[in-house]
Amino acid sequence: MKRVLLDTSFLLPTLGIRVEDPQIQKVLDWLQEQHLPNLIFYSELVLLEAHWVLIRRSRRDQVDEARFFQGLQAIIEDYVLAATTPEHWQLAWNLKNLGHGDLVDCLLVAIAARNQLYLLTVDQPLTKFLEMNQLNHLKQWVLLPSDLLG
Repeated sequence: MKRVLLDTSFLLPTLGIRVEDPQIQKVLDWLQEQHLPNLIFYSELVLLEAHWVLIRRSRRDQVDEARFFQGLQAIIEDYVLAATTPEHWQLAWNLKNLGHGDLVDCLLVAIAARNQLYLLTVDQPLTKFLEMNQLNHLKQWVLLPSDLLG
């Protein structure tokens, strides 16, 4: 089993926020079957993004805030925190300057690559960006659900 850093989309269901992509739930079910929480990592950056999703959705939909915060506690207790270092910020800055529009994505790639974690994401434009810029040394640390499930 690989050490996996979860992108925001994979934490939303735990926080009680519905996602449309059926592969996300398949991956979460598979990870749960593995019973290896010490190999699943999160970043506080994705928790911030999840809060932004909660705020946006609460403006138009009914959200279960209690479930969100229970899920938040479960994530913090059950998964391993992948801290952000100045080295990660520097690499993210370089990726941003190459033209990637999402700083959080740049930081997650940096955290994954520098800590030898596999960033699990549904963000295909991110993988295309890394390919276009011939950043295979970084792309090797990014997994799509199909890479994990086959």
